[in-house]
Amino acid sequence: MLTLVPTPIGNIGDISLRAIEALSSADTLLCEDTRVTKKLIHILKERYNTSFKSEQNFISLHSHNEKEFIEKLSVSFFEQNVIYVSDAGMPGISDPGQLLVKYCQDNNIPYDVMPGANALLTAFVASGFVETKMLFWGFLPHKGKDRDASLQGALNSGFTTILYESPHRLDKLLNELSH
Repeated sequence: MLTLVPTPIGNIGDISLRAIEALSSADTLLCEDTRVTKKLIHILKERYNTSFKSEQNFISLHSHNEKEFIEKLSVSFFEQNVIYVSDAGMPGISDPGQLLVKYCQDNNIPYDVMPGANALLTAFVASGFVETKMLFWGFLPHKGKDRDASLQGALNSGFTTILYESPHRLDKLLNELSH
């Protein structure tokens, strides 16, 4: 079975009890970054005195290897308790995870998606916008004409539009928006 587990966006106290239980009982953890997930588990062990299986397998699964990883999967891989976590937030929302869900659907593998941390919805609610229609744009391309076209599409969508940007490109985005 596969379970997609959201992780806190910034405050470790936002993790759910279900997420902690899922992480602690995992046989294999598919991780956007194994270092980040191991650090999270270390914090959970210390802060919440949580016991984890002694033999957990950590496998890196990120945007650069997701397609190749899934092409090599066998259905038997999911006979164990498999968890997927991204570094922060909800797997599958501008993070890997959707191809895993599609694989499970195509191969009749049971899966679950736990509710939890999601920067998109948190930002929308915090904005105070009254309009309930919105468009989630995700990440803009890094540069060039594709970025310009995508940014114009987001700005001219006619909806309240939320997009993601990495911290090291935030100044660039703010400059683009001011012109």
